Amino acid sequence: MPAIQRLVFGAAAFLILVSAGCGGAVGTTDVGFRQAYEQINTNALLDPQYSATSKNVLQRYNMGDPFRDDPFGCLQALHQMIRTDNRRDLIFTLAELSYFTAEHTMRAWTGARFRKTGPII
Repeated sequence: MPAIQRLVFGAAAFLILVSAGCGGAVGTTDVGFRQAYEQINTNALLDPQYSATSKNVLQRYNMGDPFRDDPFGCLQALHQMIRTDNRRDLIFTLAELSYFTAEHTMRAWTGARFRKTGPII
């Protein structure tokens, strides 16, 4: 009888551990179609923030915090990286963050807000 009890207890413990391990820690939140579209298509030309592509590249090279602290130094580091790694997302990030930094610098100096056609002064 003790061998059967151990077998049943072991099988029950195994099933509990397996079923607990199958639960996902990652979840999703349902957002509307418009909000999902806006999140995907955010860019520095149309919005006050840069795109998810640029955020991913900054994260890949551990430059998220350095970009907030020293955007010019981060842009220079990205420019140096492009000399040896000419991936399109890296080139796009350099271009977008250059525009983003220029816009925020100009706004800080003059209070102007750039549009597609240029600054409003």
